[in-house]
Amino acid sequence: MNVISQGLYFIYGVHLQPEQLARCCRAPQALAVARLADFRIDFCGYSKRWDGGAEALLEDAGVATWGVVYALDAEDAERLDLDLAVRVDGTGSYFHYPAEVEDQQGTIHSVLLYMRNSLADRRAPSAEYLARIAAGGKAMGLPDDYLADLARRPALPASCAVPKASTLRDLFNLEHCQC
Repeated sequence: MNVISQGLYFIYGVHLQPEQLARCCRAPQALAVARLADFRIDFCGYSKRWDGGAEALLEDAGVATWGVVYALDAEDAERLDLDLAVRVDGTGSYFHYPAEVEDQQGTIHSVLLYMRNSLADRRAPSAEYLARIAAGGKAMGLPDDYLADLARRPALPASCAVPKASTLRDLFNLEHCQC
C-alpha cells in the first residue's frame, strides 16, 4: 500500500485547529479521530511563530498521541509542507514519517505524519500555542482525558503577540496565496 498516493495525514498539533488548517489547505477532509500508539506529544526547539517550544512526537512506550486522520489532495499536502517547513532534502523543521494509527472504531489507517527534524532542546511551548492545540483537539472531538492531560502541560506566556507572521502570505495578507 502506498501511503503517499493515498494522501492520508495524521494531524496532532496546532493544525488540529480548523482555522489553522484552513490557512494552509483548501479542501482537507477529516476522516477519523485516531491514536498514534507509543508516541507522546512534546515540545522541542524554538518556534518563532509561537514564541516557545515547537510540537514534536517522542517515542514513549505505552503512551498515545491523539489526532485526526485527514485526506489531503496533492496541492493541500504541498501547502501544509510549506507551512511546516518540510524540505525534500531533509533540512527542514519537519519531515514525513509513515505510521499506522487506530481510529475509535478500531480501523487502522496508514498515514504520513510530521516528525520534528531535531528532538534536542526540549522546552515548554507558549501558553497560547498549547491553548490553540487543545482548542483544536476539542473542536475535532479528541478524548476529554487526553485534552485534560494536554492542558496540564507546562507552558509559558508568549513574550509577544502570537502567532507571528512567518510567510509572505502572513506578512502581506495575500488572500490568493493559501500556503
